[in-house]
Amino acid sequence: ADEGATWTYVGGPSAVRRLVFHPLQPALALAATSNGLWRSADAGISWTRVTTETQIFDTAFAADGSAAYATFLSHIWRSEDAGLTWQQFTGLTADFLDPIGLSADGAGLFTSARGTLFRYEPSAGEFVTVTTNLATGYVLRLAPSPTYAADQTLLASTYDGVWISKDRGATFTLSDGFFTLPVYTLAATTNDVNGGDFFAAGEYGVWRRRGGAWLPTNTGLFGGSAAYVSDMAVSPAYAADGTLFTTQASSVSVGTALFKSTDRAATWRYVKSAGYISQIELSPDFPTDPRAFMVADQRVLTSTD
Repeated sequence: ADEGATWTYVGGPSAVRRLVFHPLQPALALAATSNGLWRSADAGISWTRVTTETQIFDTAFAADGSAAYATFLSHIWRSEDAGLTWQQFTGLTADFLDPIGLSADGAGLFTSARGTLFRYEPSAGEFVTVTTNLATGYVLRLAPSPTYAADQTLLASTYDGVWISKDRGATFTLSDGFFTLPVYTLAATTNDVNGGDFFAAGEYGVWRRRGGAWLPTNTGLFGGSAAYVSDMAVSPAYAADGTLFTTQASSVSVGTALFKSTDRAATWRYVKSAGYISQIELSPDFPTDPRAFMVADQRVLTSTD
């Protein structure tokens, strides 16, 4: 074992935008690419293209594995057979539909088109345009609380920081505690969005929210103001192992570095470099299944340790 220093190209799709794994079937994966939506049933060894449309912007599995979603052709699409076939989901039509936000309890489903936010209303079976004070021209990622049904909390990362809503997106507050700079990724570590660690990352590195306060956690990362974090992944067993991964890219040249923390982001250890790493994804059974995947230079690579 070399602690993630060796990565192997798994073949299949290129120009990958988003890679996701089925939460209950770790060998089943979907990849949203600019060359279609692709599906693997053997942990990335082989891939099959499952759409004729080429430009797929985002994809996500429901936490219970009952459905998968994707955004393309100005609609949100749904699959109820683990990604084999896809049907247009609701009548929502909007140009530039991109990020999908799904809550772990299944109660919250959001998408956005640039700065316009849409919320799925189960009683109506349709998305509604949310009238909101979210002051941004572009939403990068959407993160409903894992217990959205109870707390109605939604976080949105934008080009000017993290916005928090506690009323299903109707009103947002720009979260205090870190610079007003782009935040590219959000990650929760518990089903209690208010009681556990919550991470945001982008310009100027990684920030952790604990007890309502955001604090930088960048010891061991290098690059400073000349770098930004492109993605993060939290171990499914974070409560026990305190493990996270993050990818830090140069703002002034080519190059991205992968880092690992085993002490809840207090310190980081360098693992691997690539031209550009846009995503890091862990097996749903990590660390029992120690596989990690990264989208590097728009290709999918894997490490088994």
